[in-house]
Amino acid sequence: MEKYNKTKLISSVYETLQKEGELNLTKGETERVINEFIKQIKTAIISGEQVLISGFCRFFHKIYKGREYANPLTGDSITVASRNRPSVKFLQGFVETVSEANPIKEKSTIPIEKVA
Repeated sequence: MEKYNKTKLISSVYETLQKEGELNLTKGETERVINEFIKQIKTAIISGEQVLISGFCRFFHKIYKGREYANPLTGDSITVASRNRPSVKFLQGFVETVSEANPIKEKSTIPIEKVA
């Protein structure tokens, strides 16, 4: 599976804008727009806001409470601190569109022989 990274995203957006002729942005300006878009999402999440992009996804931060665990090797108690992590949830319409466009092919069943 080929990766679709930020550079390819910028190129794709730039090429689409050039074909449609609606916005006359340079590739550098297109990159600045995408960078600002990402920056605005980060800023909103850091300030505790959710970012909802209709038909696509919802960005938010999720707080994981600290916990105590036991080290399985030594039995010693390990404390894991609380964490604040960014999260994304894809919206149902987007998930359905992607699922319909890429149906899962039947799994091949390979018999596994037991070793005696």
